[in-house]
Amino acid sequence: MAYSVLGAGYRDCLGVVSTLDNRYKITTPDVRVLLRAFLFVFLPLYLARELQFPEIGVGATMFGLQVGALLGTPFAGIAPDRFSRRSIMLVGLTLSTAALLAIIAVENELLFVAGVSFLGFVLFCLRPVI
Repeated sequence: MAYSVLGAGYRDCLGVVSTLDNRYKITTPDVRVLLRAFLFVFLPLYLARELQFPEIGVGATMFGLQVGALLGTPFAGIAPDRFSRRSIMLVGLTLSTAALLAIIAVENELLFVAGVSFLGFVLFCLRPVI
């Protein structure tokens, strides 16, 4: 029986080796969680530093993102029961792309907050579908 430095048997080390072999397999929900976390960290900093939003504007934008998510999740929980998951994903990803492109072109702060709210609605409504 082959032993490692720590005294564990070869068969005990197989789980660790298989985990290390699979370290590059990233699933869609993993990427979505990373992007959502990046959005929560990056968006307030971008609004405050680059766009010179006041603190109340940054707070309103982040609140709008959460309200959009709150309103979008129940809709997406019901929608896959009536339509296919593929069509819900296609519509959701298309609308999120359109929302991001619209947010880039917006110059008014109120429309920016509304666009981020819609983005939250679209992005977070995909959570039950995945």
